[in-house]
Amino acid sequence: MKHLAFIFSISLFWFGSSESADYYKWVDEQGTPHYTDSIEEIPERYQKKREEKRFAPIERSDGSPKSYTVKGAQKPGPVGGNDKGLKQFVIPYKAFSRGARRILIPVTFNNSVKASMILDTGAPGMIISRSLAKRLGLYKRGQGMIETKAAGLGGTVPATMTIIDNVAIGGAKDTFVPTTITDSISKTFDGLIGLDFMASYTFSIDTAKRTLIINELPPGKGRPGGHDQAWWRMTFHNFAQMRGWWKNYLGRIRNEEVNTDLSGELLNDIVETRKNAEKQVAESEILFRKLESYATYNSVPMHWRSY
Repeated sequence: MKHLAFIFSISLFWFGSSESADYYKWVDEQGTPHYTDSIEEIPERYQKKREEKRFAPIERSDGSPKSYTVKGAQKPGPVGGNDKGLKQFVIPYKAFSRGARRILIPVTFNNSVKASMILDTGAPGMIISRSLAKRLGLYKRGQGMIETKAAGLGGTVPATMTIIDNVAIGGAKDTFVPTTITDSISKTFDGLIGLDFMASYTFSIDTAKRTLIINELPPGKGRPGGHDQAWWRMTFHNFAQMRGWWKNYLGRIRNEEVNTDLSGELLNDIVETRKNAEKQVAESEILFRKLESYATYNSVPMHWRSY
């Protein structure tokens, strides 16, 4: 849509790796993080503030196995649990490689749809393909589907923001997962699992056995719904920002429609744009009400919520 200019940056850096780092992170003046695997993609004014990132290693350079533990992860206990009664899950994975090695794992969505996903400890959220979104029935009316754009390696691409009710890796489950939908980028996997899911667990990787070991975190008063204050504040801020942008945009379109002398194709174009904006306002309200209901159910403090 020609008027759409609102961009939410997400990480799309599985296409390759640079010579000095697997990928880079930089933050613009609005505080929005961007990710790229090419240093040339970073604007000159942000070059000095860039962060160099690396993916978790899967094998040694000589091909021998290596055990790698994600920072902060607990040491694996007995399969099925530990002395504190916390659950542990062991999931076999495939080592997928394209430029940089990746961990390909089976994921179940909404207790029914299975898909292959890349586990990416550097990704801030979950990204899925449009084909998977269709299999999940997410495009049905009233789901809360917000049109946006995603910043990736080659610029920006059309995307959709929504919520997936249930995501499971083996027996490890998470609910109410903010998700970005984009065009498919691989025939091998359907997207990536990022930090949103990892917030409730610690992860370790046994490369010799090619298994992902997931340990359940103990419940905490500061993590309603399995998420900390930063997650709740960020999610409320993003959803409120999307809703506010579409409301303001609709107001501008309506004003243009009333106060501009248009006819023919130009009038048809602005009417179509206005109808789409009205739909997006309605979808953003649905999405925000879902978040609000979920927060109320989990007794999230009001000062964590942004309206």
